[in-house]
Amino acid sequence: MPVVLPPSKVLVTGASGFSGIWVVKTLLEKGYTVRGSVRSEAKGKYLEEYFQQHAGMFEFVVVRDVGARGTLDEALEGDIEAVVHVTGESDFTLKEVQFIGPNTGGTVNMLDSLLTHGRNDDWNDTAVAAVEKDVSQVEKSQQYGASKALAERAILEFVEKHREEIGWDVVCFLPSWCWGPVIHQVLLVRKIRVAQPLSQIVLLYDMLTTPRAKGTTDDYAVDWIDVRDVAAAVSVALASDKAAGERFILNTESATYQNIYDSVHTDPTIRSTLSSIELIQTGEPIKPPHILDFPFAISAKAQQVLGLNTSYPLGQSVADTWRTICENGKLPAAKLQKSVATFGLGISEEDKEGEASSA
Repeated sequence: MPVVLPPSKVLVTGASGFSGIWVVKTLLEKGYTVRGSVRSEAKGKYLEEYFQQHAGMFEFVVVRDVGARGTLDEALEGDIEAVVHVTGESDFTLKEVQFIGPNTGGTVNMLDSLLTHGRNDDWNDTAVAAVEKDVSQVEKSQQYGASKALAERAILEFVEKHREEIGWDVVCFLPSWCWGPVIHQVLLVRKIRVAQPLSQIVLLYDMLTTPRAKGTTDDYAVDWIDVRDVAAAVSVALASDKAAGERFILNTESATYQNIYDSVHTDPTIRSTLSSIELIQTGEPIKPPHILDFPFAISAKAQQVLGLNTSYPLGQSVADTWRTICENGKLPAAKLQKSVATFGLGISEEDKEGEASSA
């Protein structure tokens, strides 16, 4: 596989999203030149301002509908040497076809455009989820999972079909739940809770603030990784000659509710630096730490091939997420507390009115 080294230009789709902006940030700090695709001029301007210290190294292009054929051609014009395809749809107010379009169709369109433009590498970032039945007959969360699984399947089929024509390789990254600092633009605060109830940031917020019944703080666990470690893995793969055609699961460990509570409350350094910490549940701290026998997702290949060494422990990742959503006003704790419900499905009439007025 061709190695892509700085200052090569890399296209990052979905550059204005939670994960995408961290991929852009990491690549810029490594010395790459980055073109980010966004869905609106305003999102692009936000990124330009955020990355102003990298002036001349970052540019954006507006792609309003990644699911429409040919819309990514402009983004690939010029001297693009690699693509990190992060964009996707997770708005749970949409119909099934709108999940499949951006998530599966968008991936296929990217591959079609790459076939035309003949670039070297394509990097697809999808999620650890899959279903095996018709997506129209399942819940929204499963439809989302299906769209991501179908996107990955489409990649494999495309590469097999065009193996003799293409001069580039595909690498798939499958991160587990991603937490970490929220640095992307969030304009409609309460819209996240309504449209994206399974947003990993909203889920973490609810896990931290929603009381659990006694004896249930260890009955559910989730695999997680810090978004900064995901971005680091992508940057390492770009410069590696061993990543071609591989599929990497990216995961740090599994954690229960109690593990998450304890990671914050038992660390005096973290406690002393967090505002609104009184909103974070304590659970049953007198219980011994719960240790899972095995993780749900194993990232051994990423460790072996990419040298993945996750840098952010649970407490730091949780605290950094909390700090940015509460202290920086991304998801104000006081406002969200009014309508908090398990998995973020509750919203008050006041919040609905606020959402409408902010639009």
